[in-house]
Amino acid sequence: MNRRKTAAILAALLAFSASAQTILPDISGSMICCAAEDAPLRTVTVGNLTFNLYADHAGVSRCSESAMGRMEIPDSVEGVPVTHILDGSFAGCTALTEVIMPDSIRYLCIGMFSGCKSLKTVRLSEKIYLIPAKSFEGCESLTTVNIPEGISQIGIYAFAGCSALQSVTLPNSITEVQSCTFRNCTALESITVPEGVKAIGNYTFNGCTALKTVELPESLTQTGMSVFGGCTALKSVTLPDAVETMASDAFIGCTALESIKLPASLNAVQGNMFNGCSSLKSVEIPDKAEFIGSYAFLRCKSLTEVKIGKAVKEIRDAAFMDCENLADINFPSGLTMLGTNAFYQCSALKAAELPDTVSAIGENAFYRCTALSSLHIPASLTAVKKLTFYGCKSLPAADLPKSVASVESGAFSYCEAMKSVTVRNPECTLADEDYLFANTYNAHDAVIRGYADSTAQKFAEAKKYKFEAITDDDKTDPEDGDKTDPKDGDKTDPEDGDKTEPQDGDKTDPKDGDKTDPEQPKHDYQIAEDGTANRRIHVLLGDIDEDKAVTAKDAQFAISAYALSIVGAQTGLTAYGAAAGDIDDDGKVTSADAQYILQYYTQNTISKAETAWIDLLPMQ
Repeated sequence: MNRRKTAAILAALLAFSASAQTILPDISGSMICCAAEDAPLRTVTVGNLTFNLYADHAGVSRCSESAMGRMEIPDSVEGVPVTHILDGSFAGCTALTEVIMPDSIRYLCIGMFSGCKSLKTVRLSEKIYLIPAKSFEGCESLTTVNIPEGISQIGIYAFAGCSALQSVTLPNSITEVQSCTFRNCTALESITVPEGVKAIGNYTFNGCTALKTVELPESLTQTGMSVFGGCTALKSVTLPDAVETMASDAFIGCTALESIKLPASLNAVQGNMFNGCSSLKSVEIPDKAEFIGSYAFLRCKSLTEVKIGKAVKEIRDAAFMDCENLADINFPSGLTMLGTNAFYQCSALKAAELPDTVSAIGENAFYRCTALSSLHIPASLTAVKKLTFYGCKSLPAADLPKSVASVESGAFSYCEAMKSVTVRNPECTLADEDYLFANTYNAHDAVIRGYADSTAQKFAEAKKYKFEAITDDDKTDPEDGDKTDPKDGDKTDPEDGDKTEPQDGDKTDPKDGDKTDPEQPKHDYQIAEDGTANRRIHVLLGDIDEDKAVTAKDAQFAISAYALSIVGAQTGLTAYGAAAGDIDDDGKVTSADAQYILQYYTQNTISKAETAWIDLLPMQ
């Protein structure tokens, strides 16, 4: 296969591999042009350079790897002009420090200086019209390169890994900046993309850890995946108003980014766009954006305020997960869904006034939003999923509309301030667990409000909650009609029969981290008594040895039981111990359960860091 065909095939492969997982195409194949006949008339070596000779021109085909220091390419060889440099001609010449290119050269090919680790300075021909893919990839000492006016395109990975390159001036003739062009240029401090550029490719400036200033043209309409990902020195960016599309991960890991103005024409906030931007303080989602993608603002720990545009219909999985200082956010009237973990552990969030257009809220959506005190559950919601409002300890009441057909495990568990829960669907399926609406471990202070003979009444009676009947005319705010005596922290006097007295063996001191998490349905476990009658008692998860505490000793019991089980021997566990030891709810006690128990004990008792079982189990 001749060199020209090889170059074309390689270029096509580079273009495909770079764009296979992205939204922006690369056209590196069209950028590689070695204007030469299929085969040279002959080759000639002059010093460290080998040339292919043709009838009216010549091209550099190879430089000796022993070449050192400064290299000046001649403008002619044996009476014909040197017009092109073939692919990889100088690749691997690790001792070259400077290359001077004559203006007779018009065509460059793939990877011409790739891996020239000592190369510091390059003077390019003023007659070239493109810089092809991988031209200077891995030239880690390169500090100076001129990019001539007339250059229209720079290929993928052209300057990737040029870790000493501090500044680059792009000419006004540039129309497109390809993917990964300046990826991992860790010394690059500023860049100005000229007017006329409409698209910037994927990972173009990814990993440019010193990049502080970016100037983008008004002509820009789209950027590729992770275009500024990992630019840890970037503090602010102004995006042109014409930008409609920014692919996912655009600013992922930009830990210094404090402010950004999103363009009015932006059609979506894609997944991971600001993931890990721990200095970002506020953001305004434009009115044309239709969704906020998964993990879009994950762990933006300085984020305090978000204004969401009116067109946003979806806030997807974990979009604001672990935004611990997010206190103020609006929910637009057309919103239809909140994904799993959407506001997981947004511990400063005060209000969730959800519009009635919301029909789906994912599991853990407001898990441990400990400041949440105002909540509107939308009239079109069909289910309250597992752990949706778990640990919202400031939430005083919940009013579940008739549309809610089910309330799943742990949905309102550990809502310490909960005074009342109104269930307006008389046939609503409530998870069969004592702690569905528990304020804290073994505390059932919330009043269950619902219709007479409803599933809510049956649940309240079975689980020893106080019940209050409502009628069709009931439009009372649960907070207005459900107040108990405000003395003593608004708790119901247990002598009035509103608290369940724990049965023998069921008392657990909640201090020292020995709290139980209600997300496991087996907490209420049927154990035979005297071989005839069954009684329902509470199982303290992790308490294998039944000493009413979770300790390292329980982890030892778990590992011993597992060792016995794998050799077919009896584990020696009681029914209670087997249920308490199955942390991951897979039907058996294993070494994994032992590890969970030990972690739980260490976090809660040794480190005094309040930790729930759900924090230790893998996220599903």
